Amino acid sequence: MRRRILTFEGMLNDRMFITSLKAADMVIHQPVKLSYDIWMVVHQGGVRVASNLAVTDVTVNTFSVFGFGKIVEILNVTDDFEADVFILSEQFQKDLSISELLSLKVHFNTSPTIALNKETMEALTDYHRMAARIIQLEGNPYKWQSLLCLTQAFYYGGGYYIFKNFTHAETNDSIVTRFMLLVEQYAVREREIPFFADKLCLTPKYLSKLIQKKTGHTAKDVISHYVLLQSRALLLNTDYNIQQISDMLHFPSQSVFGKFFKQGTGLSPKQYRDEFARN
Repeated sequence: MRRRILTFEGMLNDRMFITSLKAADMVIHQPVKLSYDIWMVVHQGGVRVASNLAVTDVTVNTFSVFGFGKIVEILNVTDDFEADVFILSEQFQKDLSISELLSLKVHFNTSPTIALNKETMEALTDYHRMAARIIQLEGNPYKWQSLLCLTQAFYYGGGYYIFKNFTHAETNDSIVTRFMLLVEQYAVREREIPFFADKLCLTPKYLSKLIQKKTGHTAKDVISHYVLLQSRALLLNTDYNIQQISDMLHFPSQSVFGKFFKQGTGLSPKQYRDEFARN
């Protein structure tokens, strides 16, 4: 298997895949749009991960979730990094029939990492070991049913305590979070501040000032950053030609897209793909 974190080619589309990662497995600065959820439990070292517009330091004794549709990029990793990783397809999560999963995923969408106590770390490690043993079983027609039951038992028997203290206060920070989520949803088509201000029932001037104050970047820069991230992921992980990518991102022409991309990366789209794709 090629160096991993974002290329789990061995995973079946409707199943769960489990592995362990070390620093040597990590590909730096190659964004990928996820077609599954990544659950990560870090035992040693740390990794800095960009997930769409948020940058998170994932450190020892933490649990992190990077969800379906997110563009994930490894920015840095320590030499001693070690983690257990669970790769869950959308279908597997539906089959779990855990009603709370949707609200949990909403939380992790904005806050992907939480700290764990010793007991919860041990429970996750045990779950990882037992789930890996089930997946390795050959000739058992009930393998996936067993895995579903084990995952449900873990959640209801102990995993629930990982998530029980979530809160959702409405503050200026939550307005910024909602803006970021709107950018992720609409920036491929909509890139003007008034569009997002209207969605948030704010004036464009107030929204611009709030984003600048809270993030240190202009709202326009946040939008452009996400479009650039989408561009890089498409160039690195698909076979679409540059004109097709330009059209998918709703640029008026390939030349406008090329100018935008070079301004953000210092390279033309073709140069970027030739240098970094599938290295």
